Amino acid sequence: MAAAWFALFCLWLWFVDGAPTEELWTGAIAAALASLAAVAAVRAGEVRFRPSAAWFLDAVRLPPRLVTDTGALLMLLARRCRGRPVTGRSTALPRPVRAMDGRTCARRALLTLLVGFPPRTLVVSFDQEEGLVLVHELAPRSPGVDLPTRRL
Repeated sequence: MAAAWFALFCLWLWFVDGAPTEELWTGAIAAALASLAAVAAVRAGEVRFRPSAAWFLDAVRLPPRLVTDTGALLMLLARRCRGRPVTGRSTALPRPVRAMDGRTCARRALLTLLVGFPPRTLVVSFDQEEGLVLVHELAPRSPGVDLPTRRL
């Protein structure tokens, strides 16, 4: 629990970047409450998150994708400002998301993060019965969606 508190408190300090003493106490207390809730959830058996370490290697592709996707959206905005139509596209991609075990829950969370972090695409839903990830692209690529997730 102390490690969880320390990690959460450091994350909070990183976000505020300097604060009065009262806010430091508030952050410390909030981190303690969050770490207590996390420990309670783990002990209750409600946390099912078992990612593979190799999955995190896909995050290396995010910074260049963030730049290219932002450029594509700026071009899309310019097109819309000139009165031209703008159309998005929804796509269903096969991924192993049928089960509800710890591995699949981790896969869903990381897919949502990796696909939705760049501003061009968004994970809409998961179709458990068909094993599909439903994705919406604001500025469609051709051909198909290039998910930044080779291993997931």
